[in-house]
Parts: sequence; structure tokens; C-alpha cells
Amino acid sequence: MVTVSGSGLPDRHFIGLALLLLSMAGLAIPSHAQTWDLTNDFSGTSNPNGAWTYGQYINSAFTAFTLEETSIWQGPDWYGEGSPELQLCVAMNGASYAQYGIGPGQISLGSDAGTPVARWTADAIGIFDISVTIGGTTAAEGGGFGNVNAHQAGLNIDSVAQAGIYNSNTNVYSWLIQDVGLSARTTVDAYVNQHYSGGSTQTIFTVIQQAALAAPQLTRPGDFIIVTLKVTNVGSAAANATITAATLNGVSTTTRPLPSGTIPSGVTISVPLTFPGNAGSPGQSVPLKFSGAYGTGSYAYSMPVTLP
Repeated sequence: MVTVSGSGLPDRHFIGLALLLLSMAGLAIPSHAQTWDLTNDFSGTSNPNGAWTYGQYINSAFTAFTLEETSIWQGPDWYGEGSPELQLCVAMNGASYAQYGIGPGQISLGSDAGTPVARWTADAIGIFDISVTIGGTTAAEGGGFGNVNAHQAGLNIDSVAQAGIYNSNTNVYSWLIQDVGLSARTTVDAYVNQHYSGGSTQTIFTVIQQAALAAPQLTRPGDFIIVTLKVTNVGSAAANATITAATLNGVSTTTRPLPSGTIPSGVTISVPLTFPGNAGSPGQSVPLKFSGAYGTGSYAYSMPVTLP
């Protein structure tokens, strides 16, 4: 299994996005990085709410909350059935002052009565930056204290635990995963394990898309197959990208040299890769695999394609 250093993610989630590469001419297009922010996007009326779902782990399985109220914190509160107010929840402090360690307008994962989860789900293949900070002051604020269990926070990507950094001075657990390739429907879960007192835990969670990958186009103009990949750098800065290997149904590409270069921000790159025709028969569903690098990350990705 191939992994990205520091991420612990399995290879099927790294987009061989490195496919983008610059031996081809790019086409400048108006494109911008999409950003998801747990706090800014928070909803008291919808769950799921776009890419976000608010819920809990029960025996390690995710279950979405179905109950919502306006809590004593004057903000929306999604909570678990049968739990006391704000003790198993994903909730916003709607007041203008800090309460139980949660700043005004900030989100709490309330873990007194269970393990709350803020889940983000990728809606398409791409390269993303993920930033999560959980925890803060344990001083009494607005009626009580919180963030006691910040050191028991965690981050999972498709149930795979991610390595983070706990700062005992600030009582904050943090994760910064950059240029990670995710497939559609990949889930990213920020959570806090149950603690029976002071379980309100401030949570900041953002995801920024850096590159978008279109569905590959396949043609068979003769006794060979051409796979054309199209990638757009939607980030704010140019990104270095390479392909180090590509196979179609286990057969290696004959394209040499493999493409590499720099993709400017807002540019779409089309990259044709040639494979022998014996990679499979027309109509056959086979795996298309790529490995390489994009920005600061290394990737490998596998997707099913139908041969022409």
C-alpha cells in the first residue's frame, strides 16, 4: 500500500493528479479554489448541509444527528437523542461572548455524553488542503469550562486515523494535510472522544481544493489506446506536478518521457498517455492507475474506466 508521508492514507485515495503535467500547452481559464469552512457553512436547518454532516460515532460507526434546537448558547445545536443539552452535539455558540471554552460564533463538539463528529465529504475527485484545530482554553467562561478532552480529539479520512500534533501549552490538537488527493465520496471526520465533564471542545475545520481532475477520455485510433487526462490548478499558486508511473489494466504506458512541470494557477492541462492495444478489449472495465507528485504531496490513484 502506498501512502503519503505523514498522512497514513491508502493509495486508492491519492489522486495521481500528477497527471496534469506540463509537457502540454495550458489553457488559462477563470477558476478559483473552492473552500469549505465548518463555522462559516454551519446550518441549523439542514443535516446533511452540502458537504457537511453533523453526527456521532456509535461503536466506531458514523450516525448523523436528526435532532436540532436553539440551545442556551443562543445558536443552532445538532444533538444525539436522549442526551442532555450540549452534552453530545455539534453546536454553535451564538452569543457575543465565550462560553465553556467556545468563542463567540465558534463550533463546539460536545463530548460529555458521546463522541461527536463533524464530517466533510468530497463531492468530486481532486487535490485538497485540510486544516483542523480542536481545543483551547480550559478556563471557566460564560458559566463553565470546556476543552478538557482536546488531547483525545482525532481526524479520520475514510476511517484511517491521521497523525496530528498536540500542543500542551495551548491545549490544541491540530492537523494540516496539504495536497492530498481524494476521490469522490471520501469522508473526513473531526471528532472528540467522550469525556464526562468539560467536554465542550472548540473546533475549526476547513478544506480548500487545490486541483480538479476531469473524467479521463479514452480513444483507440489504431492498435493502441490513448488516455487523455485533464487537470485544472484551482489553487492560488503555481504547482509542480509529475507522473512517475501509469498503467492501464496492469499494462504500462509507452509515453516517454513521462510528463512533468509546473502548472500555473487557473490553468487547465490536457495530458495524453499512450498504452498498447492489448491492455484490453472494447467495452471492458479495467483499472487506470497513476502515481506521482503534486505540490508537496506524493500520490497514487486507481479508477475504473471502460475501454473504447
